[in-house]
Amino acid sequence: MERNAEYYQEQIEFARHMAQRCWQDIPEDQWHETPEGVGTNLTWQVGHLLISQYFAPVVVLFGSQAAVKERISIKEYASLFGLGSDPKNATQFSKSVSEQLQDLAFMQDLTLGLLKEYDYSKLSEPPLREHPVGNTQGKCLDWSIQHEMWHAGQLAMLRKALGYTSTFGPRG
Repeated sequence: MERNAEYYQEQIEFARHMAQRCWQDIPEDQWHETPEGVGTNLTWQVGHLLISQYFAPVVVLFGSQAAVKERISIKEYASLFGLGSDPKNATQFSKSVSEQLQDLAFMQDLTLGLLKEYDYSKLSEPPLREHPVGNTQGKCLDWSIQHEMWHAGQLAMLRKALGYTSTFGPRG
């Protein structure tokens, strides 16, 4: 399959769908719970997905986006949910679950919109900003999808630790 806007949109939407299924029916009062042995919580996972999607693919392919900075406190998200952050500190987050999910939806829509306009002949070029895993724009984009699927697995384990049944199976 050719790696183009349609391919990447489908992959990104699928990864988000798999992650979203894990949190969609969990009440807000459980979002900060960090079960023993899991070491994470829903607030941190969702915040981490947002900040990760901003830095890869958005920043590494398109550069910093004013629309994001006008709407979202990148500094707060990066400090609470970025690489090396402690999920236990997610309780310090200033937004409600609803606001956080709106921010995440905004980032997803922005990413998909930018990718519709992306020049896919640049996939083999270096990223606009250094990336810890990918040395080409294509590898950064692929990693972004793989990273979200990795977190979908963590979310599934978290969901089970919170006492909910699995959501994995056919797309529904």
